[in-house]
Amino acid sequence: MPGTHWMTIGVLTDWLREHHPEIQGGIIALSAQDLAWPSNGYYELGIVQPFRQASEDNWIAQHNPFDASKIESYGSRFALFAWRDDIRDFLTHPFSRINRYRKSSRVADTSRLFSNPEMPGDMCAWGLESLDACDKLDANRDAPENLKRQCQQVMETVDGRPDFAALSHQSPLPESMQKTRQLIQQQLRAITWSKPPIVLLMPTPPIWRNDTHGAGLQQWALQILKPLEEEGSIHLIDATAFFDSDAKAGCAYFGDFYHQNARGRAAFSDWLLPKVEALLYPFAVSP
Repeated sequence: MPGTHWMTIGVLTDWLREHHPEIQGGIIALSAQDLAWPSNGYYELGIVQPFRQASEDNWIAQHNPFDASKIESYGSRFALFAWRDDIRDFLTHPFSRINRYRKSSRVADTSRLFSNPEMPGDMCAWGLESLDACDKLDANRDAPENLKRQCQQVMETVDGRPDFAALSHQSPLPESMQKTRQLIQQQLRAITWSKPPIVLLMPTPPIWRNDTHGAGLQQWALQILKPLEEEGSIHLIDATAFFDSDAKAGCAYFGDFYHQNARGRAAFSDWLLPKVEALLYPFAVSP
């Protein structure tokens, strides 16, 4: 469910507790930037709608408060508004939507979980280290359109980015940062699995960490998560800089500015799976 954020994690873990009490543990995979804010926007209301309970209205309001002047906020109270864009798209393109659904339904669940679909190409022609990659793309008329669109998104995040390194040393912390830390820690402590959840910080290309994320964001993310790890509420695996160890070939593991290609997923999985197995199934791992 693209766009899943902390509100969704809260609603889904509550839903799993009620409907699948047999679940004993799991993995919450995100990136350091997902700890910058407690909400990912009003469109997340459409994601939680099938799973939410009336008792979760307060939790939802803490992430996406109702505002009578913003029609997108009405989704916090009414399902029709939460799905208004989806309904509009279906009415406009009914056959393409049905065909996409049929195509998606033919993919087996096990394939979604365990396959490693090909993603042709890599980023070595452009780079992932800095905004110079976007300069190269702009200068090349034959550059892929999807990468140019992503560069526009990258550039939009540069202006006005907060300096988390400076903000995190303020006393008291800015209210927004206090709220973010409180809601994330509250949610992770509320998970009732018999084994602490594994919180995985996924690999992030250097361009995001060096040029677009606010300074100190990685450190701020760890300030939120480390206390939870120390108290035993979570297991933390920080793989943010995983591909930095291969400085010359790191670009070969990404198919665009956001996603690892098949080679990157395979390399990361080979490193990650033994760690996950040791945390989730400690008695099944050979000494």
